[in-house]
Amino acid sequence: MSWLIRLAAFVLVGSLAFAKLQGQSIAGDDDKPAEKAPEITVTPDPNEPTTLDQGTSISPTLLAVIDDNSAGIRPEERAVYFRGLKLAQETPKSNLKEAADKLQEQRRKANPKYAHVPAKDFPQFVDLFENPDVYRGRAVSLRGTIRRLTKYDPGKNNQGIKEVYEGWIYTADSNSNPAVVIFTSKPPELVLGADITDEIRATGYFFKIYDYQSQGGPGKAPMLLAGTVDWHPGPRSFVFPPISRPVYVILTLTLLVLGYGMWKANSPGHVERLLPHEEVDLTKLPPVDDHA
Repeated sequence: MSWLIRLAAFVLVGSLAFAKLQGQSIAGDDDKPAEKAPEITVTPDPNEPTTLDQGTSISPTLLAVIDDNSAGIRPEERAVYFRGLKLAQETPKSNLKEAADKLQEQRRKANPKYAHVPAKDFPQFVDLFENPDVYRGRAVSLRGTIRRLTKYDPGKNNQGIKEVYEGWIYTADSNSNPAVVIFTSKPPELVLGADITDEIRATGYFFKIYDYQSQGGPGKAPMLLAGTVDWHPGPRSFVFPPISRPVYVILTLTLLVLGYGMWKANSPGHVERLLPHEEVDLTKLPPVDDHA
């Protein structure tokens, strides 16, 4: 009888141990991290035409890869980027300006606030910034003060583009926020530099909202792809560029110190005291009138 009890106990312990091992195995499978789904990269079809309307805009199919919330030009955007620059080179500037003016007029009339004001008063920069999908790949004109112009090698591409220029411009309605214009041919009057104040008009295809870093922190700027820009000599509608945060702090502290010093100098309780080595010359005091 005792051996039967021992056998039953052995079977019970073995069953419990087996169940525990099975439970651990199942739990272990559940704890394994799920495999990450492979990222799908959309590659523009090289056989897709760059434009479907004789250069008025870039084909929407190609623009499906564009992401406004990214820094720089992503690898999957490079092919469309260079095709857009090539199209801007080949499309007559007059055609682009006509398309840009027509789009601006459509946007102005569609906005009740600006439908009855002159076209020059329509805030093109603001509307572009707030509605990038409406403007994507279409012709846009921006006029303003160019504050920085650089030239660089764009890297390997199959459009034959050997050099590009990058200009940062500030328009009258941009509230000191810049737009970046990439173009392939520079007017001879424009000089390269980081502290210029020339007036230009840039007409090209709106590509994306471009993320960038500056001394004042991260920022966003509309990016246009153009063949060239128009230089406008004469009086400039200068727009001050944004001031970095450290400069703001220094200016504020300077003003506070100057203000405090002026307050102390003009306060009623301020009494000018003689220096320790200075003494009053009693012989030069006015005489006292005893009969007063």
